[in-house]
Amino acid sequence: MPTLEPNLARGRALQLRPSDYSDHLAQVMQDFANQLKLTRYSFFLQDYVGPIGFRMANAYPEMIDAIVFQNANAYGKDVPSAEIHILDAGHFALDQRADEIARLTKDFLDRQKR
Repeated sequence: MPTLEPNLARGRALQLRPSDYSDHLAQVMQDFANQLKLTRYSFFLQDYVGPIGFRMANAYPEMIDAIVFQNANAYGKDVPSAEIHILDAGHFALDQRADEIARLTKDFLDRQKR
């Protein structure tokens, strides 16, 4: 299952207002998915790239299999049915708990396959 992980862009996107920035990066990521000829994908999002994934999910819901958030408790109130795992890790959770996060993410994504 293809998984997209938006990261921060350099250059022009950083000069845009936050809402324009998210719109711009959402379009860049969708163009990237189109170039790869992806018809379905999942997201791994964290922190301030969440709005980018949400914009893509709102624009192309038929293409989204799953959304995985690091720092998901920030979004849990908006999606009460979300599956949330709280780990004893700081900002660099992927450095500190990579194996556990990979196992949880893979298990979740495997259950989302259509």
